[in-house]
Formats: sequence, C-alpha cells, structure tokens
Amino acid sequence: MLPGEPEQRTSTFSSQTETSHVFISESNSGVYGATYISDLTAVASKWEESGNKFFYEIFIKDFAAKINNKAGKNIDFESQVKFTSERRVTVGGQEGLERNFSAGDFRGRVQLVRIGQAGFCLVAIWKQSAPPAEQDAFFNSVKITG
Repeated sequence: MLPGEPEQRTSTFSSQTETSHVFISESNSGVYGATYISDLTAVASKWEESGNKFFYEIFIKDFAAKINNKAGKNIDFESQVKFTSERRVTVGGQEGLERNFSAGDFRGRVQLVRIGQAGFCLVAIWKQSAPPAEQDAFFNSVKITG
C-alpha cells in the first residue's frame, strides 16, 4: 500500500552492472517505496567490502533525495544515517532483515528479503510526527508472490 501513485526509477550502480528498480511514493509525513534487484548476490559481495556506505547507496539514497525535495532543503542523509536496530523479520511469508535508522529529524525503516538471487527492499523515511499507523499500514501491506 503506497500512499500515492509510485514514481519508478532505474539505476545502475557505479561499481556494479546490476540494475535496481525503485518505486517511490510520498505522503505529507514521509516517503515510502520498494527497491527490486534481480541479482542481490552480486550486489551483496560489494556490500560486504564497503559496509553501510554501500547499503545507503543501494537502499536509502533515492528515498533520501525524495525527502530532501519534499522538505525543500538539503539534508545530508549519507553522513547522518545512524542505524539504531537490526532484527530478523518475516515479510510476505519470507525471512528477511529489518534495520531501523535515524537521520536528523527523520526516522526510517528498511526491510530486506532475498528470494533466490533476487532482493526486495521496502523503505520508509518519515518525520518524527508521522502517525505510527501509517508506517505500520505500509509495512504490513506487503505481499510477495512468485
């Protein structure tokens, strides 16, 4: 359940030929969406080498840019992202990983699921004042089929 019609972006990582597909939607209180990567295994090898910087580059950067546009200012998310917790979750019946983070006045959550070689990532970045029901509705609405 995205709060509006999603905008789709496709990008290729600078050090990798793998392409990600990003779907982003916004509400008054945040930015929500999903990223799909068809060969997460290839991307993960780069992730292990560079840690959180690559994680930010793949999964958070496009959403942070949308928040900056919405806020009308340039928040340096890359240097401000602080991961606050990490846990195992089940998303759409699939085992996954969830990471909560903060960046300045914003909070966020990333859920990552791998099915075979493919990776699915849900991302939300919201203002501190965002209603918890909105955040939960987004993450609880995910269905992965295939």
